[in-house]
Amino acid sequence: MQIKVWDLPTRIFHWLLFATVSASLLTGLEGGNWMDWHGRLGLLVLGLLVFRLVWGVLGSTYARFAEFAPTPSRFVAYLRGRWHGLGHNPLGALSVFALLALMLWQAGSGLFSNDDIAFDGPLYDLVSKSTSHWLTSLHRQGLWLIVGLVTLHVLAALF
Repeated sequence: MQIKVWDLPTRIFHWLLFATVSASLLTGLEGGNWMDWHGRLGLLVLGLLVFRLVWGVLGSTYARFAEFAPTPSRFVAYLRGRWHGLGHNPLGALSVFALLALMLWQAGSGLFSNDDIAFDGPLYDLVSKSTSHWLTSLHRQGLWLIVGLVTLHVLAALF
């Protein structure tokens, strides 16, 4: 018997985030004229993440962060093979929080980034050029951290 733990808003968020992050990846790697779309998609990612943060507090039972937060007692039970629950185990919960934090960082750093050619993030003018270059560098590196965590997420879901 299969129990559906995740509610419809959480499922829609999940797949919209996947599609939007994938499109952001492709447009960012392509660069050039695609950077305007990359920026728009980044704003959409940010909006989706804000929704998930709100839904993580106000949403249905299993969508709430408090329901699956990886507390020390849950970790101990998990490591001893005594954790029983629906949804994310403590290790999966850490992965969720890491992905959300990394994607928030990625979207946030993109707001201040520039490509030194024709694209500036919408908040580029609020920071110095050197700060923007630093954030742009971290933004580019963050891409590969996201790819790595998403790959682990998919592998964990399959196995």
